[in-house]
Amino acid sequence: MQTFLSRLRALPRWQFLTGVSVLVLLVVVLTGLVLSAPGTSAPGSAHGTSAVTGSGRNGTPTVAATGTQASANGTATPPSATATGTPAASPTAPVATGGLIDTYANIHLGLAFDTYVSDLNSLQGKVDLVWGANSAQSVPGAFTISYNPSERIGNGDNGPLYSIDWFKQNHPDWIVYKCDQTTPAYGFGEPNTPLDITNPAVLQFLMNQQFIPQITAGYKGIGFDNIGYVNTWERCGHFDKNGKWVQLYSGLIHDPQYQNSIITWGKTVYAMIKHYNASIKVAMNFSFDYQNWGFWSQMLPYADIIADEGGFTHFGNPNFPYIVGDEWNSYVSFLQQLQGQGKGLFVFDQEPSSQISSDQMEWALANYLLIKEHATYLTVVGQQQYGQFYDHPEYHVAIGTPQGDMTQAGCAYQRAYSGGFVAVNPAYATSCAVTLPHAFKTLSGATVTSLNLPAHAGAVLLNP
Repeated sequence: MQTFLSRLRALPRWQFLTGVSVLVLLVVVLTGLVLSAPGTSAPGSAHGTSAVTGSGRNGTPTVAATGTQASANGTATPPSATATGTPAASPTAPVATGGLIDTYANIHLGLAFDTYVSDLNSLQGKVDLVWGANSAQSVPGAFTISYNPSERIGNGDNGPLYSIDWFKQNHPDWIVYKCDQTTPAYGFGEPNTPLDITNPAVLQFLMNQQFIPQITAGYKGIGFDNIGYVNTWERCGHFDKNGKWVQLYSGLIHDPQYQNSIITWGKTVYAMIKHYNASIKVAMNFSFDYQNWGFWSQMLPYADIIADEGGFTHFGNPNFPYIVGDEWNSYVSFLQQLQGQGKGLFVFDQEPSSQISSDQMEWALANYLLIKEHATYLTVVGQQQYGQFYDHPEYHVAIGTPQGDMTQAGCAYQRAYSGGFVAVNPAYATSCAVTLPHAFKTLSGATVTSLNLPAHAGAVLLNP
């Protein structure tokens, strides 16, 4: 470098100045190119991914998240929301990724279990998502989700993977009992062993024995059933390795400690799965209760797909299979919130009977089309009528794509589609007059220029 500068100074003044100017210009250009070059992320720092970074309280892995799933200290920050009131018209949700089929046009179906389907190939193009698929290679082209009970091991329909005798012999300190310290806290009358989900060793066992094999088999989503905020099965505690009783919960139905353990379980399992394979979707079956909005909002960061068996029909409650009023408003707001975060949604609308009326079908479809975004799936079945595909002509109407978000017009909520129009009256007892922008055809083929929707009713209309 010194020799070069000495030779440069020996040149005539005008040549010297020109050479210096060129040299400075080259430095400026090269510096600009370097600064504008795209950077490379360090492993594990991709936006929206999580990694297990160490042991937190009680040995639970803490979550390091660079997206919006968690705050810097690994604690979920519940989104702000109003428990009741009118659902807000929000911008169109982001397109969900990761193999989920885009549902923005027309009606897209999910299947709750494929146990009794004799010809899965026949459902190609009809079913886009399978919850609890018997095999990762279920309906061709569909997004397949595995099945795991959330607090117990094994599937009651297929028999437990490990009997309670096996746990008594190998891991007696993992078994959770009721407060009588004798009765295992079985759920749903199943023989599946209730496990201590606050124990990191238990979660690692489940990861090794269930979740990783499911991922290796080719499932695109790992599903967890029966997520709840109430201690329905009166879980209370366990015995340690020395036979001493360890109390975990009060044994009461409503127990804040139990709720906290469910949230911690969700955070930990989500982090473990994402650390193993960030592309895998975590799916949870939980049914929103508007009186416990805070709990569900805290669970949302730890699920990529929500399956809701309650749907718009209260689990097919034979006395009143509808949600209405403030409950409807809060439920719709919650669905907007989770879809606004780019999450998938599978709505189960169960009806009291397998004989589904046209009014029941239209209530289910109208609500679905009202809130549907890019990864929203639907099934309409009789109560617990799972494992088989039931086709309906209404599923196949060409209603097109939304022409905006849901809006409220007086007593009704409505949404325009490129091929039609949907409206819902979520009132408990009051009918509702709906003004239509032009004439439409009903699903039965009649021409209508106005609507008078009965209470808790929906309408799906098609362009003439």
